[in-house]
Amino acid sequence: NPPSSFNCVAYAIAQAVKEHPKFRSTLLREEIVREHKHVNLGIAVAVPTGELTVAVVPAADALSFDEFVAASKANIAVARGGTDQATESTQLLLTYMGPYEIMDAVPVLVAPAAAVIFIGSPFEQGDKLMVNLVLTFDHRLVHGVEAAEFLKSIAKNVEGLA
Repeated sequence: NPPSSFNCVAYAIAQAVKEHPKFRSTLLREEIVREHKHVNLGIAVAVPTGELTVAVVPAADALSFDEFVAASKANIAVARGGTDQATESTQLLLTYMGPYEIMDAVPVLVAPAAAVIFIGSPFEQGDKLMVNLVLTFDHRLVHGVEAAEFLKSIAKNVEGLA
């Protein structure tokens, strides 16, 4: 099975976290922040009942592309079986609506994660394949300019994979 566009974008996101440590942080209490060495990347997964659970790729930023794809596919399969893998150290969440042809949505942040990113369905613009990313983040951890810089890093990483 070749990597999907979701796998590529998710990997680009995990790699961008290396440059943006606030996105691998959690808020323990109102003014106590824990910055983790690596990001535990949560991926929202629909289960047959229509509810959502979370697959987690631990230390996603430390994995090679092939390791990331294998881990994400394996953990998504486990989550589809109903096993929620999210913990208090899942700092960044992804939600993807590609199969439903949804291009835009506003993701809801679930604490204690620092942020959640909605990845839209891929679409063609001119001769390029594009995807919309929508970022919701905890303003107690991340400021707007930092969020914009994070999105720029993700875009640069996605272009590097193309």
